[in-house]
Amino acid sequence: MYYSLESKKSRYRLYADHGGGGFVEQLELEFPFKSYDTYYYVGSCSGLICFSDYLLNYLRIVLWNPSARSHRLVPIPRILDSDVSFYDVLSFGFDEKCGEYKVLRLIHVYGRHSAIVGQIEAEIYEVKTNLWRQVSVIVPCTVPHCSRQAFLNGFGHWIGFSRDAPHLKMVVMSFDFHGETFREMDLPDGAALWSTYNLMMTVHRGSLCLIEKDVVSGLCIWIMNKYGIGSSWTKLFTIDLVGDLGRWERVLGFRTNGEVLMVTENDELVSCDPESGKISRLGLHGIQISLEAVQYMECLSLLCPSIT
Repeated sequence: MYYSLESKKSRYRLYADHGGGGFVEQLELEFPFKSYDTYYYVGSCSGLICFSDYLLNYLRIVLWNPSARSHRLVPIPRILDSDVSFYDVLSFGFDEKCGEYKVLRLIHVYGRHSAIVGQIEAEIYEVKTNLWRQVSVIVPCTVPHCSRQAFLNGFGHWIGFSRDAPHLKMVVMSFDFHGETFREMDLPDGAALWSTYNLMMTVHRGSLCLIEKDVVSGLCIWIMNKYGIGSSWTKLFTIDLVGDLGRWERVLGFRTNGEVLMVTENDELVSCDPESGKISRLGLHGIQISLEAVQYMECLSLLCPSIT
């Protein structure tokens, strides 16, 4: 998914990644909705992809199954009173025990005259019922709007700030899509935890992964060897921030062969072998903030469009 500088429009393409060389284009996809704003990638799991946008001051969410050519416009969630300021953080996941896709909405409420987040409310949308419901649970962390979700084994994960710590402390917050509970996990002791903007959660070969962009060290890749155990974080490798093609501005994730997908300062998608440092050009260019790489698995689940 990217905004093409050549055609001057958003492109949604399915590529086969056989682990070496470039990608093999399989199919160009037609996104089912048009928007006056930009659709943002929320998450993907079990064959469905979730997007959201902010159109005319309300939250619009789309679930899309490219394989089945089906989609659903999720009903508009609850709109808060106009006297308060708030922002939303979304997560998309699959409850394997119930066979249910869910969207989690975390509403960070500011209040009328406060710049500090007060309460955090949680709501869940379920595909089978096509309804939103409030969840009575304590959300232990404030999650910045820029924090990206990583979905692994039925849990969503973000980088956030613990609300119980006596001082500002960054942690991993997870959400169990079956039990609908939260928990906190420690980040690596050796990571540069100075801003959430330089950190990204993802998944690498079945393990929770932290990508740290440090102006001194470079791009550091950490793996949690034992899930839930903060002391089990291990730094796998470090990549210099500047290479033959310029500066690496964004990391999108990993290829099937373990290479890192990155975007250069010149809006080019490249692949880097973290062991040898070899850079492979993939022949794709797009505005760097629009580029997204999603590991996709075909699914036959049909999503009947919502009538809202």
